Amino acid sequence: MLKIVDIKGRSALRREVAELYSDIFKEKPWKENFRPEEVMMLMAEQFDGPRPVITLAITDYSLKHRRKVVGFTWMYEIFEHDLKKETRFSPELGFLFRGQKKVFYFQEVGTRKEYRNKGIGEKLTRRLLKKGKKKGAGFVVLSTNSNATAAKSMFSRVGFKNSGIVRPPKELNRTYWILEL
Repeated sequence: MLKIVDIKGRSALRREVAELYSDIFKEKPWKENFRPEEVMMLMAEQFDGPRPVITLAITDYSLKHRRKVVGFTWMYEIFEHDLKKETRFSPELGFLFRGQKKVFYFQEVGTRKEYRNKGIGEKLTRRLLKKGKKKGAGFVVLSTNSNATAAKSMFSRVGFKNSGIVRPPKELNRTYWILEL
């Protein structure tokens, strides 16, 4: 049985998510080498700070005597001053802040390899966006690798549009995708 749960205050789930994150982002096209400890630090920074954050994981409870995280996602509110101090944001995103709408950064979505192509990432993404809308998000922005075909397809299905704005540094080969809620 698959169940969606909040991971914000749950340290055991965070650890599982960190390990899964590390495994997923070693794959193509990302080929990044994050240790679970680094991911735990990133999550602590983003989940435990003053910003509104929304976190979700999907777990499989059908396994004998054990629960397993099979997918995860999270996003957090960003502010115009983040464009100047955070390297993951381009100043070209400034237009998102011209109105009164809140802007959230969709940090990650990932699914365990053996659970892919079953709609889990899309289900998590849709649920996250619904929660974001309830928190007042007007725009959601993310960046993804230009070669991440499955991710780009899923983001398109849920309504994101490729902005064509390149995320710095250019070597990451990522562009920003934006959704107005």
